[in-house]
Parts: sequence; structure tokens; C-alpha cells
Amino acid sequence: ELAGDTLAAATFPTGKLGAAADPYAYAFGWSGYYAPRALYRILAQGINTYVATRPFEATTESGVQSFDFGTILVPVRAQADEADSIRALMTAAAEEDGLQVYALSTGLTPGGINLGSPRFAPLTKPEVAIIVGDGVSPTEAGETWHLLDQRYHMAVSLVQQDHLGNADLQRYTTIILSGGTYEQASKPLAAWVRGGGTLVASGRAAQWAIQDSMVRVELIEAEKDSTFAPRAYETLDQDRGAEVIGGAIFAARLDRTHPLGFGYAHDHLSVFRQGQVFLKPADNPYATPLRYASEPLLSGYISTRNVELLAESAGIVVVSVGAGHVVLLADRLNFRGYWYGTNKLFANALFFTPLVDATAGRIEK
Repeated sequence: ELAGDTLAAATFPTGKLGAAADPYAYAFGWSGYYAPRALYRILAQGINTYVATRPFEATTESGVQSFDFGTILVPVRAQADEADSIRALMTAAAEEDGLQVYALSTGLTPGGINLGSPRFAPLTKPEVAIIVGDGVSPTEAGETWHLLDQRYHMAVSLVQQDHLGNADLQRYTTIILSGGTYEQASKPLAAWVRGGGTLVASGRAAQWAIQDSMVRVELIEAEKDSTFAPRAYETLDQDRGAEVIGGAIFAARLDRTHPLGFGYAHDHLSVFRQGQVFLKPADNPYATPLRYASEPLLSGYISTRNVELLAESAGIVVVSVGAGHVVLLADRLNFRGYWYGTNKLFANALFFTPLVDATAGRIEK
């Protein structure tokens, strides 16, 4: 017997735009799945846009509304575009992206930060490149491209690793390293990050960044056993396979106040994991916004040894490097295009990492 009703077809969320004719500003929450698509469309039009780094309340036509971390604010005044053009963008956010867009009547707020507060951080349009080619997993690079191009409608460049030495990296704000190794990219990427870029590295690419000494973060590795009990040769494949994390679901804790945690309603998160890259939490107490739970397994298989390595390990570490940042992702947050729950973490890395205070990502050891 089925637990619920049959779902015949998926229903796209219905958005709504506030009807106020002459609002002070528009605001929409960051929790909607397609909020990154709406934000990118707005930024691509050169509209001055801000993100709330603190909760607040604001007066709308339907009364006082509470807004959470990550709320997007679009002032109507002090823009190069006319009010009608801005409203057209807000209409698209409501109708095409399924967002509730509020029209705010004043910059003064009944609670929390005012709309003119420096706690509203200005945003810039991310210029994104994904490194592809020799040494890079095409599956992992492809699932990231699919999220950005097909779902978020973001312009993305695919840059061959062996062309990095001659590429103009200054045109990009963000470079993505999917699973793989990047020996040819080490020097140009290190210089680019120190100049202010955001490097997002996941899985084996995060492992490479650590082993290449790009960041001062440690891997967690099992201690080698100094004693070896005899085993039959025929059990080799079975023993080796038992240590593989082929795909399982784990519990993690998220810091919702960190820019990479914006848009989530709860601090507990279910993360899909495939692979054996284990990151040690950073020595800086602010640099690890996602950590695995002490008893992380929710569904699937993991060996006793690996669950001990995973417990309380880091899911995300954000490191300040020169004027830029390196975001280390232990897992494939966009796994095969169907693990939707962690896509927002990846989007946050692209849009909000530049907001992370350098002190929060500085690791001295």
C-alpha cells in the first residue's frame, strides 16, 4: 500500500508580485529553488542589487513581513533603469521563477536592519568558468554546467585545462574545478585567486587543492594498520569494495548565518555523498559552514572505518587566500542533476563567497 497520493505531474511553484504602483524597493527570499536564476537575470541587466546579511522586518502592502538571511533587495530609486523596467524584471521573477516578490513601501523597518544598512551587501554578476579537458571528470563538470546553464540560465565558459596558461583569467570572478587533478592549472590559478578570484573545488579537486598547498586545510585519512592478518586473495575485491562510498545520504549541520548557508530554513541538511574525500574542519572557527553530524548515516552503506572518518568532518571549508577565496566542497553538490537539496549551497558559493570576511577564512596554521 502506498504511503500517499499518486503524483501525476510536477507543479511549478506559483509566484506573486506585490501590486504597489510606486514601491521604495522590491524584495524576495532566497529559499526558492529558482531564486539564483532570478538574481542572475537582474544582475545581468546592471541593476543595483543587495543581499541581506541579517534578518529584518519590512512594511509591505499586506502588512509587516519577516525576511531571513539572504533576502535579495532591489531598490527602485538610484538606478540607471526606469521603474517600469525594474518592475518587468520583478514580474519575470514571480511568473518564470515562482518567487514571492514583495513591494516595500519605505526604507525604514519595524524590526532588524534598515534598508540603507551596510548589512545589505552589494552584489556583482558572477562571471563563471568551468575547467574541462584532460584530468577532469566530464560527468562532474557536465552536471555543474547543466545546473548553471540549463536551470539557472547563467552564461558559463568551458576552458580547457591545457589552455589556462594563455587564457585571460581576469575576465572571470569565479572558476569551478570539478573532480580531477589540475597540475597544469596550479600556477595560473594560484595567482588568479590571490588577485581576488573565487575558486570552487569539489571532491577530488578539493583534495588536489590541499595536496598542491594552495590552501592550509588538512585531509582526514585512516591510520595505516601496522599488523596484517592473513586474508584469502579471492576476498581482495570484496574487501576493497567495502571501503567505497558508492552513493549514500548523510546528515550535516549548516550555519545558516554564513553566506554559503543563505536560503535554508533549517540548520540540518541531507547530503548525498559518493567518494572518499574527508576534510578536517578548519582551525578558524568561522571557516566551516557545513559539518557532518556525529552519527551521519541516514540511508545507504558506509564502512565502519569510513563513518568514523566522516563523523564531524567538514562538508564545506571557505579559505581566504590573498584577496580571494577558495571554497572546498567535500562532495558533489549537484550530483547527476537530481540531488536538488544542495544546489543552493553551490549557488551561494558563486554569488556570495566574495562577501565572506577575510578574517573568517584566514587560516594561519
